[in-house]
Amino acid sequence: MPRRSAAARVTPTRRQQQRLNDTKAYLLKAFASIVGLGSVREQVLYQIRRLNTPVINKIPANMHAVLMGNPGVGKTSVAKIWATTLFLMGQTAVRYNHEKHYVKAASLYGSVIGESGKAMRARIKGARGGVLVIDEAHELAKRDDGATYSFGDEVFQQIFMEMAGGDADRQPVADRVIFIFAGYKDPGPNGGPTMADLFRMNQGLERRIDVNMRLVLRDYDDKELVNIFIAKTQASGFHFEPTPRERAALGTRLAGQRISAYLSRTNGGFVDQWLAELERVVVDAYEGNDDITEVNYFGVGVRFVNDGVTITNADVVASLKALGERIRRLEKGAPKPCA
Repeated sequence: MPRRSAAARVTPTRRQQQRLNDTKAYLLKAFASIVGLGSVREQVLYQIRRLNTPVINKIPANMHAVLMGNPGVGKTSVAKIWATTLFLMGQTAVRYNHEKHYVKAASLYGSVIGESGKAMRARIKGARGGVLVIDEAHELAKRDDGATYSFGDEVFQQIFMEMAGGDADRQPVADRVIFIFAGYKDPGPNGGPTMADLFRMNQGLERRIDVNMRLVLRDYDDKELVNIFIAKTQASGFHFEPTPRERAALGTRLAGQRISAYLSRTNGGFVDQWLAELERVVVDAYEGNDDITEVNYFGVGVRFVNDGVTITNADVVASLKALGERIRRLEKGAPKPCA
């Protein structure tokens, strides 16, 4: 009979087990509110299991992360989840605070040499003991034509002194800063740098960030966008309970709008625009109708009862159709017609 490893024979302490249970409970709740991201969830769960495995958890690990994806795929939400997970597992000393632990790369830009490095040092000092999320990090790869130096170089001089492998390697939890870089995987519609450009510009990132923590967040598909829309509609206070058949039909209608390029550039942002279009349906239906009765909006029914608003599937289809027409018009560069 094969012998079990020493790690397998070690029983976690009650405190370790409680910490693991609390972290898993947090993650289940956090990811339950986010559509998709299954592979990202699995990688985060693996890191938790690693931190809870005897012997293995004594080996220095690199907790820094890179989140790559198009706009609206949830990079900032995942960054917050990872930051909170690190705190719950005892890898950071302070819980994530958006004001202290989040910065957009462009805000670090200095007008003269030295200012960007100074700005980065200030943000690192404020994040000490926790994480620092650098959003739109691909901007740090920007260079002026023919330039051999950029503000991103100054920023990374400061970052590398804090990351594993830098001058501040193996710092105590209270003194360390764990970096989470979020940025575009693909160029924008007008070009521009990507996270791949950032790695090429700063080769030190290759050895400072584990390849398994370079997470790619894919675009949402039509079904996922519909599910996000329904969840946000209900969270906004609207009463909307589509049948499974109606859900599937909405996904088919969304695919038929011929706006796939726009969806790839916006993802979750498209859902917010769809919800805003639905609000137009409701506002136009309610305006001038003080009695509690059903009113029509181009033949679409919206019912107001006891300050609540019941939305029908026809309302949602109408709002999707109207938004699709607006987007196609904008994509063609045609001006919006005036009433």
